[in-house]
Amino acid sequence: MSIVKVAKRGNGLCLTLPSKDKFKLNQSWLLIANEKGGYELIPKLEDPYKQPDFKNQYEPEEWPNTDYREVE
Repeated sequence: MSIVKVAKRGNGLCLTLPSKDKFKLNQSWLLIANEKGGYELIPKLEDPYKQPDFKNQYEPEEWPNTDYREVE
């Protein structure tokens, strides 16, 4: 558990986070309110569909020597 403080930055508020933990500069996080009135801080994941890696999606043919014209 870490203790964070609310600070003023320009016209808005921000949370000061300890730099020794898992927080990195320019990393995006989701702040989600829970039922008890608290908040959960969850790291935002990269969108895997934004720039798909087609090499990892390749599926080899199950029957590579099949001539599809022979199939009825």
